[in-house]
Amino acid sequence: MNILNRLLWILDDDTYDQLLAITQAHLRLVMEAIEPSCDADKKKVIEGDILALTTLRESIIHQFQEIYNITNGGFTNGND
Repeated sequence: MNILNRLLWILDDDTYDQLLAITQAHLRLVMEAIEPSCDADKKKVIEGDILALTTLRESIIHQFQEIYNITNGGFTNGND
């Protein structure tokens, strides 16, 4: 089981909704970028937007990794 799968069990509803919104926005941007009518300049903007979303997502995940001491081998909440 990877780290993201573990996180899904401990996320609060607001954080889950935030990660879901980030994923949906990322997918919308990808779909826009693969449209034949999307020019190179627009693709560059989309690339920057996707990078910002990825950075935000990674920041949220890292925050939970620190709180729950999540590693590839398991996790604890600091009280174990």
